[in-house]
Amino acid sequence: MVVSSKTEILRSSRERAKKRKNTKQAIGLLVIFVIVGGFVLLLNLNFLRLTTFSLLGQTSQDLSALKQTVREQLDGYYFGLVPQNNIFFFSKNNLVVLLKQKFPGLQSVEIDSPDLNTLAIKVTDRETKVLWCNGFASQKHCYYLNDEGLVYQLAPNFSESIILEFNSSTTVTKLNSAVIDSVDLERAKTFISFLKSTLTDWPLLRSSENPRSFTGQALSASTYKLAYVIALPLKDFEAVMVLTANPDDLSQSWKLIFNTGASADQLITNFHSLIKDPTLTKDWTTHQSLDYLDLRFDNKVFYKFN
Repeated sequence: MVVSSKTEILRSSRERAKKRKNTKQAIGLLVIFVIVGGFVLLLNLNFLRLTTFSLLGQTSQDLSALKQTVREQLDGYYFGLVPQNNIFFFSKNNLVVLLKQKFPGLQSVEIDSPDLNTLAIKVTDRETKVLWCNGFASQKHCYYLNDEGLVYQLAPNFSESIILEFNSSTTVTKLNSAVIDSVDLERAKTFISFLKSTLTDWPLLRSSENPRSFTGQALSASTYKLAYVIALPLKDFEAVMVLTANPDDLSQSWKLIFNTGASADQLITNFHSLIKDPTLTKDWTTHQSLDYLDLRFDNKVFYKFN
């Protein structure tokens, strides 16, 4: 009987200890649940959430698509519990990256919070200076081209070349696709910028009747301007020049051929040497028209007259 009583006492003691342990665990879990639940509930309160946003700045991008993208980032939940638009969890940097990825035509995206519950999103378009075009005349389709070589938006056909225009046989099948390597684009743009500024002074052919003949009479000056650039395979480009006074007369146009395998500095150096060469200018005055100048070969310039 004594042994049985001791056993019973030990068993009862263990059971009480187990119950106390289970009770403590249950209370602990309840406390954790209350704390976590209260914290989640707190995070879902409107005063801690970004409930409104505004788009600032002028942009040619699709405003409906821009707003929808922002709403999708504000309306979701993490793990189905924590709202993405909570002020403690919302990432402005992630939204900036996302908007630039989805809308390559944007140059910059700046996000500020004028108050606790509002996002002010200021967007700025890239400077529209370059077009990528397929086809010619009425069949021509042009797209805006960004610095990374991506076509990002359909562009209107301009009546004259007010911005740099690349023409290519490479057809654009979808927007936000790469049509040219960014390095080749940058080299071509830098060289063409130099070329356009130089053409205002070179070549200067004076004639009273034919701008391609030289009579010694300083009555009129024939200067040229860039009409457009043709992007060819293997990094070759043809810059098409037309008379400033009569740009529609393609019979008097000529081409400058170059390759962006060379750096822009090399191209500029080669062309700068060319315009100082009196032989070319002299030959030009005695021929009816120039067909092309070719800068694709190191330390050599080839040209042909019609």
